[in-house]
Amino acid sequence: MANAFLIIDGQLSFMDGQASGSLAVPGAWADMERLADLIHESPLAFDALFLTMDQHNLHDIGHPTWFKDATGAHPGPFTLITAAEVEQGAWTTSDPAMLDHTLRYLKALEAKGRYIHTIWPAHCIIGTPGTLLHPALVEAVHGWEVERHRAATWIFKGTDSMVEHYSGFASEVPNPLDGTHETLGARHLDSLTAFDTIHVAGEASSHCVKATVEDLITGLKERGVTEPENRLVLHTDMMSPVSAIPNGPDFPAIAQAFLNDLAAKGATLTP
Repeated sequence: MANAFLIIDGQLSFMDGQASGSLAVPGAWADMERLADLIHESPLAFDALFLTMDQHNLHDIGHPTWFKDATGAHPGPFTLITAAEVEQGAWTTSDPAMLDHTLRYLKALEAKGRYIHTIWPAHCIIGTPGTLLHPALVEAVHGWEVERHRAATWIFKGTDSMVEHYSGFASEVPNPLDGTHETLGARHLDSLTAFDTIHVAGEASSHCVKATVEDLITGLKERGVTEPENRLVLHTDMMSPVSAIPNGPDFPAIAQAFLNDLAAKGATLTP
């Protein structure tokens, strides 16, 4: 039996507590401490580690500077922006050349039904400490590499500022001008197909964990794996959701519904 561990976005920008990340997920610091302890205690239990790493430019479609209102003011973090609002002029793009692309993107995103476009606090900015892993987690990963005499696999996502990348395997809406993320994602999915069990932990269960696992299941099915949910072990004490937005989406409820659905389809939830 070959076992992989898929670790999603265990980075300082998402940490609460002493890290005080710009997009802190309540409970994330303790989640990653528990994950690090598990890897330290059982390095021989996992044949491969796959780690997704969020990497954004400051000017990004998911960050405030991308949009402005009629007065030139940028939206605040956790603002929800719809295609209809852009068509009506409530919001436009700071760069006029990006308006048509952005409108197409928002319409395609809404058609998928996964999320309404959300403006996040600028996070995981390339070249800043926010991109770094939780210190206990990186120590555990390095210890595993030494113990197992092999390297972890790093999955970088988010560098294309024109689209969102919650998932480690595909953009929320692929950029027709750049398919790099999808190409690399397909290679990682090919690799993961070989594992009998895929453990999952990371941040946040309402977004990047959810999207990555959904794309993982789709990718495994496309590669001939029947009932791929049966291969999944989700460590629910090592992941937490983004807090609910007042008068907006209830992200904890979305995360719980996602986990409940996986359990009903055969995934193992632990503890």
